[in-house]
Amino acid sequence: MLLHNTPAMKRLRGDKGFTLVELLVVIVIIGILVAIAVPIFLNQREAAQKRAVESDVRNAITVMETAYSEDGSYASDLFGTFTNASSGGPFSITDGVTLVVAPGASDQVYVITGTHSALASDGYVSYNSADGGSVKWEEGTPPASD
Repeated sequence: MLLHNTPAMKRLRGDKGFTLVELLVVIVIIGILVAIAVPIFLNQREAAQKRAVESDVRNAITVMETAYSEDGSYASDLFGTFTNASSGGPFSITDGVTLVVAPGASDQVYVITGTHSALASDGYVSYNSADGGSVKWEEGTPPASD
């Protein structure tokens, strides 16, 4: 007679499954891991958005300098406010990034300011061709264009 596979024998061997306390401990551990991972993910996402603005400003600088080297001046269609939705714009722009390209004090100077819609007024990237400054994220609101 095979009695070792009956439900009564399984209970005697200790095949009961998980207790409620064990399941709650696992849920708490998963909750702790999520609480650690989500802020790290959000910080990485913000850093990527800042780098996207910096990259788009650098690309716009290249377009501006290429146009100047070919034509000897900056064409009027290179100035204005550009987004990814701008159809036929001269710049390749990442989603959420807005570039404002304005003429500077002379015909050979321009200023590019870039912002990201997801970062609201947390900061901006600005480049002035007169001083050839660095392209990096700056905190605060962007300066008003001329």
